[in-house]
Amino acid sequence: MKRPEMILFDYGHTLVHEISFDPKVGYAAVLEHAVKNPDNATPDDLDALYKAWRTPMNDVVVGAEYEMPALQYDKTVYDALGLEFDVTPEELEVIYWNAGCPYEAMDGVGEMLQDLKAMGIRTGVISNLSFSEYALRARIYGVIPDAPFEFFMASSTYGYRKPHESLFRIACRKANLTPDKMFYCGDNTRADVFGAHQSGMTPVWYQPPVECFYRPKSLDVAPDFDFVSIHHWSELTQLVRSL
Repeated sequence: MKRPEMILFDYGHTLVHEISFDPKVGYAAVLEHAVKNPDNATPDDLDALYKAWRTPMNDVVVGAEYEMPALQYDKTVYDALGLEFDVTPEELEVIYWNAGCPYEAMDGVGEMLQDLKAMGIRTGVISNLSFSEYALRARIYGVIPDAPFEFFMASSTYGYRKPHESLFRIACRKANLTPDKMFYCGDNTRADVFGAHQSGMTPVWYQPPVECFYRPKSLDVAPDFDFVSIHHWSELTQLVRSL
């Protein structure tokens, strides 16, 4: 194994720990920015309409490893209710996400990123995410303000979800590197570990001690190919220093 020139990271349950999710709390924050609400829509109304229209699409799209931007769903719901706001759709998306889903940086992630930067290792992010890249960037900087990432990629931008090869190929193009010079770190054995492996990157399976509320551990099975396994970000720093 050679020292990588760049290390890419997943977002959820990798860089950050998302603690819980309450969409109605998110919609309450959204409605505080409504300048027009002709039906006097409530958080319950927004939540019910969003679920009624998004769930059937998720069953088809996400299960097939495609992605639909949450901004499109948002616009469908807000326009159907005649809602208008005093902030941009992207800003509103961040308001919703931050209010509805409290989160924190994973233990040791900030120190690890600064150690990699000091060693000259470049970094970036690829996330399976219906939220926008604007929201992804804001979310990460919210708890890792000095994160040195060169780029942020969300599946919502490209229409495909990891492990689809397109996301890894685009990341290589952005980095101007071949995949053999890159590591990819994530908690999901299919999306992250298998996705990195099939792209030619070195896979790093990150298994933090905190629970993931939206994805059970039972879904992750150790793959039958070589990969790196870590449980704390200090282990990644130690590994890179040893190479």
